[in-house]
Amino acid sequence: MLSFLSTYAGAVDIKTSQLAFAKETILVSTVTDQHYRIQWATIGDMPKEGYPVLYLLDGDMSFPIASIAAQTFMVNKVAKRNAPVLIVGIGYSSDDLLSLDKRAKDYTPLLREETDASAKSRYGGADAFHQFIRTELQPFLHKQVKINHQQQAIFGHSFGGLWASYNLLRHTDFQYYIISSPSLWWDKQRIFDFLSLTQHSQIEAKIKLSLGELEIPKNANDIRRKERDMKGNLERFANELQQRKVDAVVHLYPDENHGSVMYKALLEGLKFLQTHWQQ
Repeated sequence: MLSFLSTYAGAVDIKTSQLAFAKETILVSTVTDQHYRIQWATIGDMPKEGYPVLYLLDGDMSFPIASIAAQTFMVNKVAKRNAPVLIVGIGYSSDDLLSLDKRAKDYTPLLREETDASAKSRYGGADAFHQFIRTELQPFLHKQVKINHQQQAIFGHSFGGLWASYNLLRHTDFQYYIISSPSLWWDKQRIFDFLSLTQHSQIEAKIKLSLGELEIPKNANDIRRKERDMKGNLERFANELQQRKVDAVVHLYPDENHGSVMYKALLEGLKFLQTHWQQ
């Protein structure tokens, strides 16, 4: 049997690991009163029109994965892929990959009028978060990198997917949506109130919706999954979009649960964008 033991007795210079190709800063929003950790990286050579942009919600968790994977999925000389992209992670803190209270406020739609004041203080900030992106984040990025405003994409998972779904119905900022396991059950399916008010002519984006197979309840005793009905709500949302001639597709990923499917959806989302942004 071989054994490998370290016999080095000298001082070891141990540093915090960082993504050398990426940059980051903290933006303090005057709109939401939140502090946002913004990470960004350019992948590939800049096109003459500027970089297409992929914005990532829950960026503290999703940015490292997407920015590394994009160097294979988006730009790869061997595979003849050349889809340069600016990856932007929108997060809160390097100390907490998921800031539950902050994302609950930022990612949830406007609540119903009869909702109590306590809930309104904790949820319903989606429009303000959109304003932060449009009036504070995007101008900041524009000063750093030349951007193609006609090729903008957003990725969101769970509550992030709920925000992306809501934004799709309310605004026209993004031309591509990668929506993973959206929490469409939230507040008694509040999202469908906005869907009924949206004109089909307002939605011209390409939409990739997805869900993990293991999010579907297995039996009648699986109360939590039955109540949330992730599959039923997603199919309803997609069907209503498709009936309005909106370009929306749904993928069910085998053997993935609510936690793991985010990574699958993110990588498949990069492939999806590469086909549209190939130079």
